Amino acid sequence: MAHAVPHVDELLREYLLFRGFTDALADKAKGFSVDKILTELHALVSAHNLDGLVEFWDFLQTYFFSRLDSSMTTAVDALETALLRYFLVHAVEADRRDVVSSFFTLFGDRLFAQATAPGSGLRRGTVLVPGAAARGSALDDGGSSGGGAIAGEVPSELRKGVVGQGRAAGDSGQSSSSLVDVLYVGSGGADWLEWFALPVLDNPQAHPTFKPYFSKAWVDNFAVSLANFLKTVFQAIPLPKLLAFNQERLRRQALEAQVRSLQSEVHRLRAQLQTASSELADMDRKRKVASTIRVQRVETHAAERSSRHSMAIGAASRVVESARPRAVSGASRGALSGSDAVVEEVVASPQPEPMVAAAAAAATGGVASRHSADPAPATRESPLPGGEEPFIVLNQEVFAEHKAPITKCLFSADGSSIASASKDGTVRLWTFSSFPSSRNAVIRCSAPVLSLEWEPMSDRLLLAGTAQREIKLWSVNEKKELYTLLAPAHVPRVTTLACSPSSQLFVAGLAGKAAGGELHVWDLRTLQPTMELGLSPEPTANTSLAFNHNGRMLVAGGADGMIRVFDMSTGTPIMGWPAHDGAAGGVTGVAFTNDETSVVSHGADGKFTRWSLHSLGSELYMYNTTGLTGTGGGELSGLAMDGDGEYMIVGTSASHGAIYHVEQHAPVQTLGGHGSAVRAVDWHPTLNCAITGSADATVRVSKLIKAL
Repeated sequence: MAHAVPHVDELLREYLLFRGFTDALADKAKGFSVDKILTELHALVSAHNLDGLVEFWDFLQTYFFSRLDSSMTTAVDALETALLRYFLVHAVEADRRDVVSSFFTLFGDRLFAQATAPGSGLRRGTVLVPGAAARGSALDDGGSSGGGAIAGEVPSELRKGVVGQGRAAGDSGQSSSSLVDVLYVGSGGADWLEWFALPVLDNPQAHPTFKPYFSKAWVDNFAVSLANFLKTVFQAIPLPKLLAFNQERLRRQALEAQVRSLQSEVHRLRAQLQTASSELADMDRKRKVASTIRVQRVETHAAERSSRHSMAIGAASRVVESARPRAVSGASRGALSGSDAVVEEVVASPQPEPMVAAAAAAATGGVASRHSADPAPATRESPLPGGEEPFIVLNQEVFAEHKAPITKCLFSADGSSIASASKDGTVRLWTFSSFPSSRNAVIRCSAPVLSLEWEPMSDRLLLAGTAQREIKLWSVNEKKELYTLLAPAHVPRVTTLACSPSSQLFVAGLAGKAAGGELHVWDLRTLQPTMELGLSPEPTANTSLAFNHNGRMLVAGGADGMIRVFDMSTGTPIMGWPAHDGAAGGVTGVAFTNDETSVVSHGADGKFTRWSLHSLGSELYMYNTTGLTGTGGGELSGLAMDGDGEYMIVGTSASHGAIYHVEQHAPVQTLGGHGSAVRAVDWHPTLNCAITGSADATVRVSKLIKAL
């Protein structure tokens, strides 16, 4: 049991770091703040604390860099090399040669071993260092030293600097000279070995080899590269092992549902097979009956023909016999000829088969009718002017069960289900899958449904807000209403809902009949309100809400055009700024970017804007959609990002949704097909799939693939 304790401690540390609970640990990760980590590294370098620097970097390597893909190893090594060189440069600038010497005492063997490893692309050369004046002429003459080293291969700049040091030392009467073999980098190899000359150079800042490292541009580039890398690392931290059980649970549930669906499909196919077998047996029986009837008719016709033939012959014989005693008259000959004609007609007449001909015609017609319809060709959306569309639309599924405009449509947190809300007072659920599911249901409310939200921690609870104070809590698995919460009477419209991704809290945006509004926080465990978030400078209706990844911050967009950011641990506003024209309708959509350093928003004024959170809502860029061909321009509504944070989809006043590229700051594609304005959008959490809800009362699910 004791041997498992360190492993469990490590799992807990990993989980706490992932959730951002760094206060529970010695906050060596600096709360995932890149700025704090850079400040700590700079402080260690400024204090010439080599041990502390190495220890801090090892901490980052152990708990963060080691979890990255193996393809990132080269980048980690390059940043470590740059950090150590920055340490050396700072020590030289501070005239701390003792620190430089200590560095090579500590790292010299390791750097030497790495440089001389097979396949490193290094060559051997000889460089004279202080105390080597007696053999300095060998370098000038291009001679060789022991071990086959070729002095002429040493870079000329390094030779001039280091050999000059050696000669100066020899001229001043220092200790006896000696040749020291020094490895340096050849073409395409690493260049650490050139740095072994750093402790003996009088003015390395002016030396061509080291001069670039003493420039401000190099230091700035290093700091920016390290900051970008750390941001990428913190965004890509893998899921802790303690949370992996939930993925396994969801995977198992999905597999069990698939097994049940396949079993149902097997039963259905078996029933179809039995039906088809019965039909085939019935057809075979009818064929045999028809064949028997046909044979009987042929035999009957043959018997009748034979009988008529016999009768004709008998009549002819009787005529001949009666005519023998007397002369044959012309009339008798005519009668005989007529009888012979009857016989010939009976024998030569073909027998028609009307049933066979009719059956053949019916079979031919049946085959033709089954293969007469060709499938309609697939269609693609037209790209917006000025660029190629990044996605190919594989297909669109249309759901037209609602009877009034769509107000909200959402994927569940695991992407397995879809919920849509409408002004017809219903919420409809169905499974995002090709197999039938028991989750499909209809929730009926007494008023138009204005807002919708999945509880993300379990995906078993759905919240729906109406225009008459109601917030309904619906159990998806049990298909029943669990509870109905009531908003205050003076703010009856539940316009927005947002559930915390890390706790049992949800926030509801409430609006009155006038322009005022409030933000209330409820606890899902107690079903009681816990606090009200303050809105300044004056109360306003909220049109959009979004939590960050750990639920610590909430961003809210208001009908007054303001964007407000709240600290959810205390319920206090952190910052707020005017973002859109309140007279035009204010903010219509808001969300955090994936790195959570900025916020994107759009408004009824037709502006699509990205705001910095580091400098109190300063505008990073703004895109004006007014009059834009292909997006409808003007009013935008709804906003959802894809799982990678590269693209987002917004609703437009035209009959389609517009896909924006976050970094290019412009629309790149549209998803059409609706007959009226698109008011609700969402993006699948893991797949390239978008959902759009329109005022034409339809919901469209568009399956996409990346274009090459």
